[in-house]
Amino acid sequence: MKSFFYFVYRFRITIVFILLESVNLELIYIYRNGNAMVLNTNSYISGKLNDFFDNICAHKSDKVIHTELLNENISLRKEIFRLQKSPNIQLITLPDVNKIKYDIILAKVVNNSINNARNYITINKGSLDGVDIGMGVICSNGIVGKIKAVSKHFSTVMSLLHLDILISAKIKESDVLGTVRWQNFDIYSAKLLYIPMHAVINKGDNIITSGYSDTFYEGIPIGVVKNVSLEKNAPFYDIDITISTDFSKLTYVYIIKNIDMEEKNQLEKNTKKFYGEF
Repeated sequence: MKSFFYFVYRFRITIVFILLESVNLELIYIYRNGNAMVLNTNSYISGKLNDFFDNICAHKSDKVIHTELLNENISLRKEIFRLQKSPNIQLITLPDVNKIKYDIILAKVVNNSINNARNYITINKGSLDGVDIGMGVICSNGIVGKIKAVSKHFSTVMSLLHLDILISAKIKESDVLGTVRWQNFDIYSAKLLYIPMHAVINKGDNIITSGYSDTFYEGIPIGVVKNVSLEKNAPFYDIDITISTDFSKLTYVYIIKNIDMEEKNQLEKNTKKFYGEF
């Protein structure tokens, strides 16, 4: 037994190196092959580890997070008070909860990458909490991404800072439809694509979700127009937007669950079966 411990102690650096290399090879395999099962397992393991270390130092940031939540509550209360006092605005009664199309699940960010071409976020909610692949994720400031893989207690989110994610969007001021895609590796900016040359668009215009997908409801902030240019004979504008979400400071996020998605998907499936593509 002593010889075994001596062996481990003597070659401890080599052993740690081999373990780290094994993890690195696994991650490379995941990115290149998109193996969902491996990704789910990795989400669970990395989620557990990150959640453990995050809880150790959580007391250092809890006060800051608490202050942020309080400030957000105060802002919402002030807005309600302003609307109640306005003579030109009548507040409507909220609909029956059973008729609401979307549900919200609160989750904590336990890991977040922002320096890669394809960035992912790990959150501490999984299938046991009602999370499923394809659900949208937002924060108090705007879009965060889409659920990519799910384990029982954790999920990975394909961040908006991912080259393969496309968000159906529109210009709030004109209702012109487009698509947002992250292209320039700047965590604070993205591109608004497919805006035709005849459309009216100005610096400072707000870009929001269009509501034309099952993932996000209409009106979620995505960003603000930063630069607009049009090359000669080009059919579309070249538009840079400033992203609303600060991915370097993510702490809590909201998962959007579309209650009607299963019914809608089944209807569209049946329609295609009997009438073909539409």
